[in-house]
Amino acid sequence: MSRKMLINAAEAVESRVAILEDGVLDGLHVEFRDRAKLKGNIYRATVVRVEPSLQAAFVEYGAERHGFLSLSEVNFNLFKPKKGRRRIEDLLHRGDSLLVQVIREERGQKGAALTTFISLAGRYLVFMPDCEGGGISRKITGEDRKRLQAFFDQVKEEEGSLPGLIIRTAGVGRSVEELMRDYAYLKELWGRIREVAEQRKRPGLVYQELDLVMRTVRDYFSPDIEEILVDDEAVAAQIRDFLQRTAPEYVERVKLHREKRPIFSRYQTEEQIATIYQRKVALPSGGSIVIDPTEALVAIDVNSGKANQSSDPETTSLNSNLEAAREIARQLRLRDLGGLVVCDFIDMRQAKNRRKVEEELRRALQGDKARFDVGSISPKFGILILTRQRVKGELMEGSHVVCPQCDGTGRVPSVASAATGHLRTLKATAANPAVATIHLTVPPEVAAYLLNQHRRAVIDLEDRRGVEVEIDADPKLLPHQSRIEITKVEEVVEPPPEVATALDVAAATVE
Repeated sequence: MSRKMLINAAEAVESRVAILEDGVLDGLHVEFRDRAKLKGNIYRATVVRVEPSLQAAFVEYGAERHGFLSLSEVNFNLFKPKKGRRRIEDLLHRGDSLLVQVIREERGQKGAALTTFISLAGRYLVFMPDCEGGGISRKITGEDRKRLQAFFDQVKEEEGSLPGLIIRTAGVGRSVEELMRDYAYLKELWGRIREVAEQRKRPGLVYQELDLVMRTVRDYFSPDIEEILVDDEAVAAQIRDFLQRTAPEYVERVKLHREKRPIFSRYQTEEQIATIYQRKVALPSGGSIVIDPTEALVAIDVNSGKANQSSDPETTSLNSNLEAAREIARQLRLRDLGGLVVCDFIDMRQAKNRRKVEEELRRALQGDKARFDVGSISPKFGILILTRQRVKGELMEGSHVVCPQCDGTGRVPSVASAATGHLRTLKATAANPAVATIHLTVPPEVAAYLLNQHRRAVIDLEDRRGVEVEIDADPKLLPHQSRIEITKVEEVVEPPPEVATALDVAAATVE
């Protein structure tokens, strides 16, 4: 198995990192440079309001909106409660200065969510300087957990106590020496952060989290990645410098892409990226999966399609479902789809085959850094429900906008439906006795349909209501759009009827 990391950093607008496994896209990370990320940044902040009803505080940290700090994110090692009471009003007061870290980006009108539990991520460790005690990733089990305990013993021996340290999943198989080197790097980083924080007296940025490229190298590079290919010389130098401090034995794996052909095109990656944005994904045997994200959940439907049919339908269903399970895990990771995911597999009668598909899905998800929980396939409906943590934000959110034509539904009215709707509008408008002329402008194809298929209805409307209908075409309009202008009936002012007066009668009598 050959694994490569491709880094496209030469573009001015966005940075992209792709991980290939035997030439197949296995991971994609994209970040637009004009969209500043706050998550992970550390700030000097000042409390501006304490809200007892919410058990939270609003703090100024240098952004346009105030940040939100809930009681659960207040480190009691730093803010001692009075008389054992743990209420926000007993811990924080207006004007208090503190260090905070962003744990959730601003969204809409909501400010960023903050914490005082500062954490710094390394390649193998997470360092929480203001906490105590060690922890090991839940994905590390058995003998690996026992072996890694030796690292905690050495830290405790050198420091006198065990600071807040968590061994990440990437720490599996790492030696104590490698873990200690990562810990030394994080301690040095924390020292520099404290120096900057002490110098800064007003709210503002103290430490900026690594950009996409460096985060990806830190979090996703592993010994089985044979090459890190970069198309920008300055970025390649940054990566070498980072690895020199954290994993010097892998510095030589960083190579500069010097070809004129773009790096993603050279390794046939662009074509694979294009499929991430498609609703339908083909499977090797001829079947497919259809992915539909909604507000409430992600629905995934498995279709056998033109899958290779065997003499046994159960075997065909099993093979298609196994392929689908592997592709579902890959697509969830590539698209970073999270929350509730409902998978509608092809029906299988035998329970052992359903268990095989469940096991294959769990196996395919093992390499995912996101937390997940996989249920069982329902024997009655063939549906499996799983939950997945969203790690980096759905890919579509950053690169796509809601379609202005369909408003995100994926469908627009047919020409016949749109024309019929416009005809109803004409009828409703003509019902007003004050209307003399109706000028309707619609797309060309809809205008043609009205003037041909609905021509008799338009003429009848003119005759019955005594109005004149004019239909024009505008190619800039969408099928369901129109412009309508009306001319009202002109009011005719008639002279009042002549009325005989007593003087008129008298004059006539005299004559």
